[in-house]
Amino acid sequence: MQRKYFKFRSGSVVVKVLLLTLSSTALLLSGCDQGDKPGKSGKKEAQQDKVKKTEPSAPKDEMSKKIEALTGDHSRLLWSRYLGKSADVFVNGKQHQLWGIDTRDGLGVRAILEDKANYSRPLISPDGKWIIYTNKHTERKGSVKSFKPVMHLVDWSGGQAKELGKGFAVDIWQDPETRKVWVYTVNLLPTERSSMFADKLERFALDAPEKRELVWKKTKISIDNIQLSLDGKRASCLFPWPSVGVIDLEKKEYWRNQHGCWPSLAPDNSYVAWVFDGSHKSVHVFADRGKKLSVVPINKGPGMEGKEMYHPRWSNDARFMTLTGPYKGATIGKSGKHAEIYIGKFDPQMKSVEGWVRVTDDKKADHFPDLWIKGGEKSSLGKIGAGDATAVAGNDAVAAKKWPSQTEALVYLWKNADAQNQIDSEGGKRACKVEARQRARFGRHFEMLTGGGYFEADPASAKVLEGYKVGADLGIQLNLAVDGLKQQGVILSGAGFQIEQKSEALFLVTQEGSFSLGQLKAGIATHLALSLKGGEWALYRDGKVLSRDLLEKEAIGKAARSVLRVGDGTWDGRVEGLAVYQRALAPGEVEEGAAYWLALWKKRQPVARVKLQGKLLEMTEMRSVEALDTYRRALLAYTYQVEQVIEGKYEQKKVIVNHWSIMDRKALSGIPRKIGQSYKLEIEPLDQHPELTSERRWNDSFELMDEYFDVTTPEA
Repeated sequence: MQRKYFKFRSGSVVVKVLLLTLSSTALLLSGCDQGDKPGKSGKKEAQQDKVKKTEPSAPKDEMSKKIEALTGDHSRLLWSRYLGKSADVFVNGKQHQLWGIDTRDGLGVRAILEDKANYSRPLISPDGKWIIYTNKHTERKGSVKSFKPVMHLVDWSGGQAKELGKGFAVDIWQDPETRKVWVYTVNLLPTERSSMFADKLERFALDAPEKRELVWKKTKISIDNIQLSLDGKRASCLFPWPSVGVIDLEKKEYWRNQHGCWPSLAPDNSYVAWVFDGSHKSVHVFADRGKKLSVVPINKGPGMEGKEMYHPRWSNDARFMTLTGPYKGATIGKSGKHAEIYIGKFDPQMKSVEGWVRVTDDKKADHFPDLWIKGGEKSSLGKIGAGDATAVAGNDAVAAKKWPSQTEALVYLWKNADAQNQIDSEGGKRACKVEARQRARFGRHFEMLTGGGYFEADPASAKVLEGYKVGADLGIQLNLAVDGLKQQGVILSGAGFQIEQKSEALFLVTQEGSFSLGQLKAGIATHLALSLKGGEWALYRDGKVLSRDLLEKEAIGKAARSVLRVGDGTWDGRVEGLAVYQRALAPGEVEEGAAYWLALWKKRQPVARVKLQGKLLEMTEMRSVEALDTYRRALLAYTYQVEQVIEGKYEQKKVIVNHWSIMDRKALSGIPRKIGQSYKLEIEPLDQHPELTSERRWNDSFELMDEYFDVTTPEA
């Protein structure tokens, strides 16, 4: 059966007015060609007749009864089903059908649109009566995918679909005051990855799809999930992956909660949001602009087996979400052939999922579910996130108002990987980032760990920094620490300067030569500030001015780099609190900066580290670099039998240790290891390393025990 689509037309043609009622609001879709209706089989015609009958007062089929026993009212659930031979978790191909269940039509789980096509991100309208889906029209050229997405509208009878125009629909929102329904849409950029990216977010009224309004274009964005709050003032988003957070649509600004994927925003006005973690097993819940509220496991339902889950999305009811899984293979993309659809109910405090329903159990590939519950827009999480509107995430909470104290001519700011790191820039805010290269990674305080690698400023920031002219006024603040004094290397390099370590000695190297910055002590952090004005350097250590002793012969090498870089692949240390100004620094602001960081370091408590000898018993299957998709690093969990505790305290007979297996999208040589062989391990509790929450993690172990993390520098 070949499906025909209505086309929107204008001019002196005969038109038919189609009246769509969304939550008692009449939406006029004019310009819909009456056209020829596709032929229907007797079965399909009978099915549609049933849908059109008066809605039953209670569910009839068993699955509908199970769903309403959990949701408490009339519910509709929608998803895309893959009919191909392998898997298409991201719904890029044409071998899909549109499936769903309406708990009050008596038909149970069924195909709504049987024609094989591309049904990406199907969405249910706020009143539950209409469906919008997107056909991506994916084209492949080598490893690159490009798209020509077109949106379509259809009702639950599976009747004639109608085109809504170009674009990829990400959410449908109804204005609570005007009752007008808006569709939010993005463009799709070419990509080599499975994840989708866009460079703008637009919207249009459902009754006027040809008129578009620009919503967001300050950053590139990833498309899963963009969801609006009930009042339309907030939207969950990625800026793009892996920076996950929320857009303030009134102020046209955004903040990042943490790194991760698949964000979602509560459909009420609590502004509570979640971030899906790198293990794909939990959602991390945040208050508005605020602190983390809880971590909720979402892989404990029937048949989930504690494995990875995917496609998590809040419903129109703040207490309910839906997702797919379990994914048992080496990669999400290749292990979704038997993914099922689940509905979960959160407890009132968003600390756990108190009930589950597995909607499908047919070993089919079901993806991208969306759930609607009658009256769901009246639900609310209450005040669980209240009082946090001025807070920010993680380590940034204290630093938000104290460092840096002066932001004039600030061109680069990187407090740590958990901070917002935004500065004023032309056209609004610019987020400053660092890219970890080789075996560089982040520490438990979200600082840069340079052992085995280095960090570079993100391309947008690098472009700004490259505009600096050598010799022009300059200000720099940074904080560093080393554990090893028998090394030499470059700590920080930029246009016309380098900061270097040579054994215990620390130097600033410029075109003139090198200046002493004093001696280092192992494990002791120090605050440095460098200020250049009129060709003269002022040097500060922990807020105090240093004499400018020129030591030409002590320099490791002349400064020549033009791109801001932390580390050089040989220097092993920690760096945080990096700020660059296109002006000299005042002594007062240097003193304030040093006081802030010295106080912060004093508050930090060390983690109990354990050194032991263990025999490898079980390994998580090695994954390929391709399994990362958009991630750059990954860890594998290994189970060891404890043979000897060398240092520290550990009382269990076995231990699960997470090792780095891939870094900077390259497999490490030390992984996989050999079963039965003994290894020396230096480990810390995994839950004491929040920086790993957003990293891709794989664990095939069935052992129910606390996990640990290998803190040693990974092998090249």
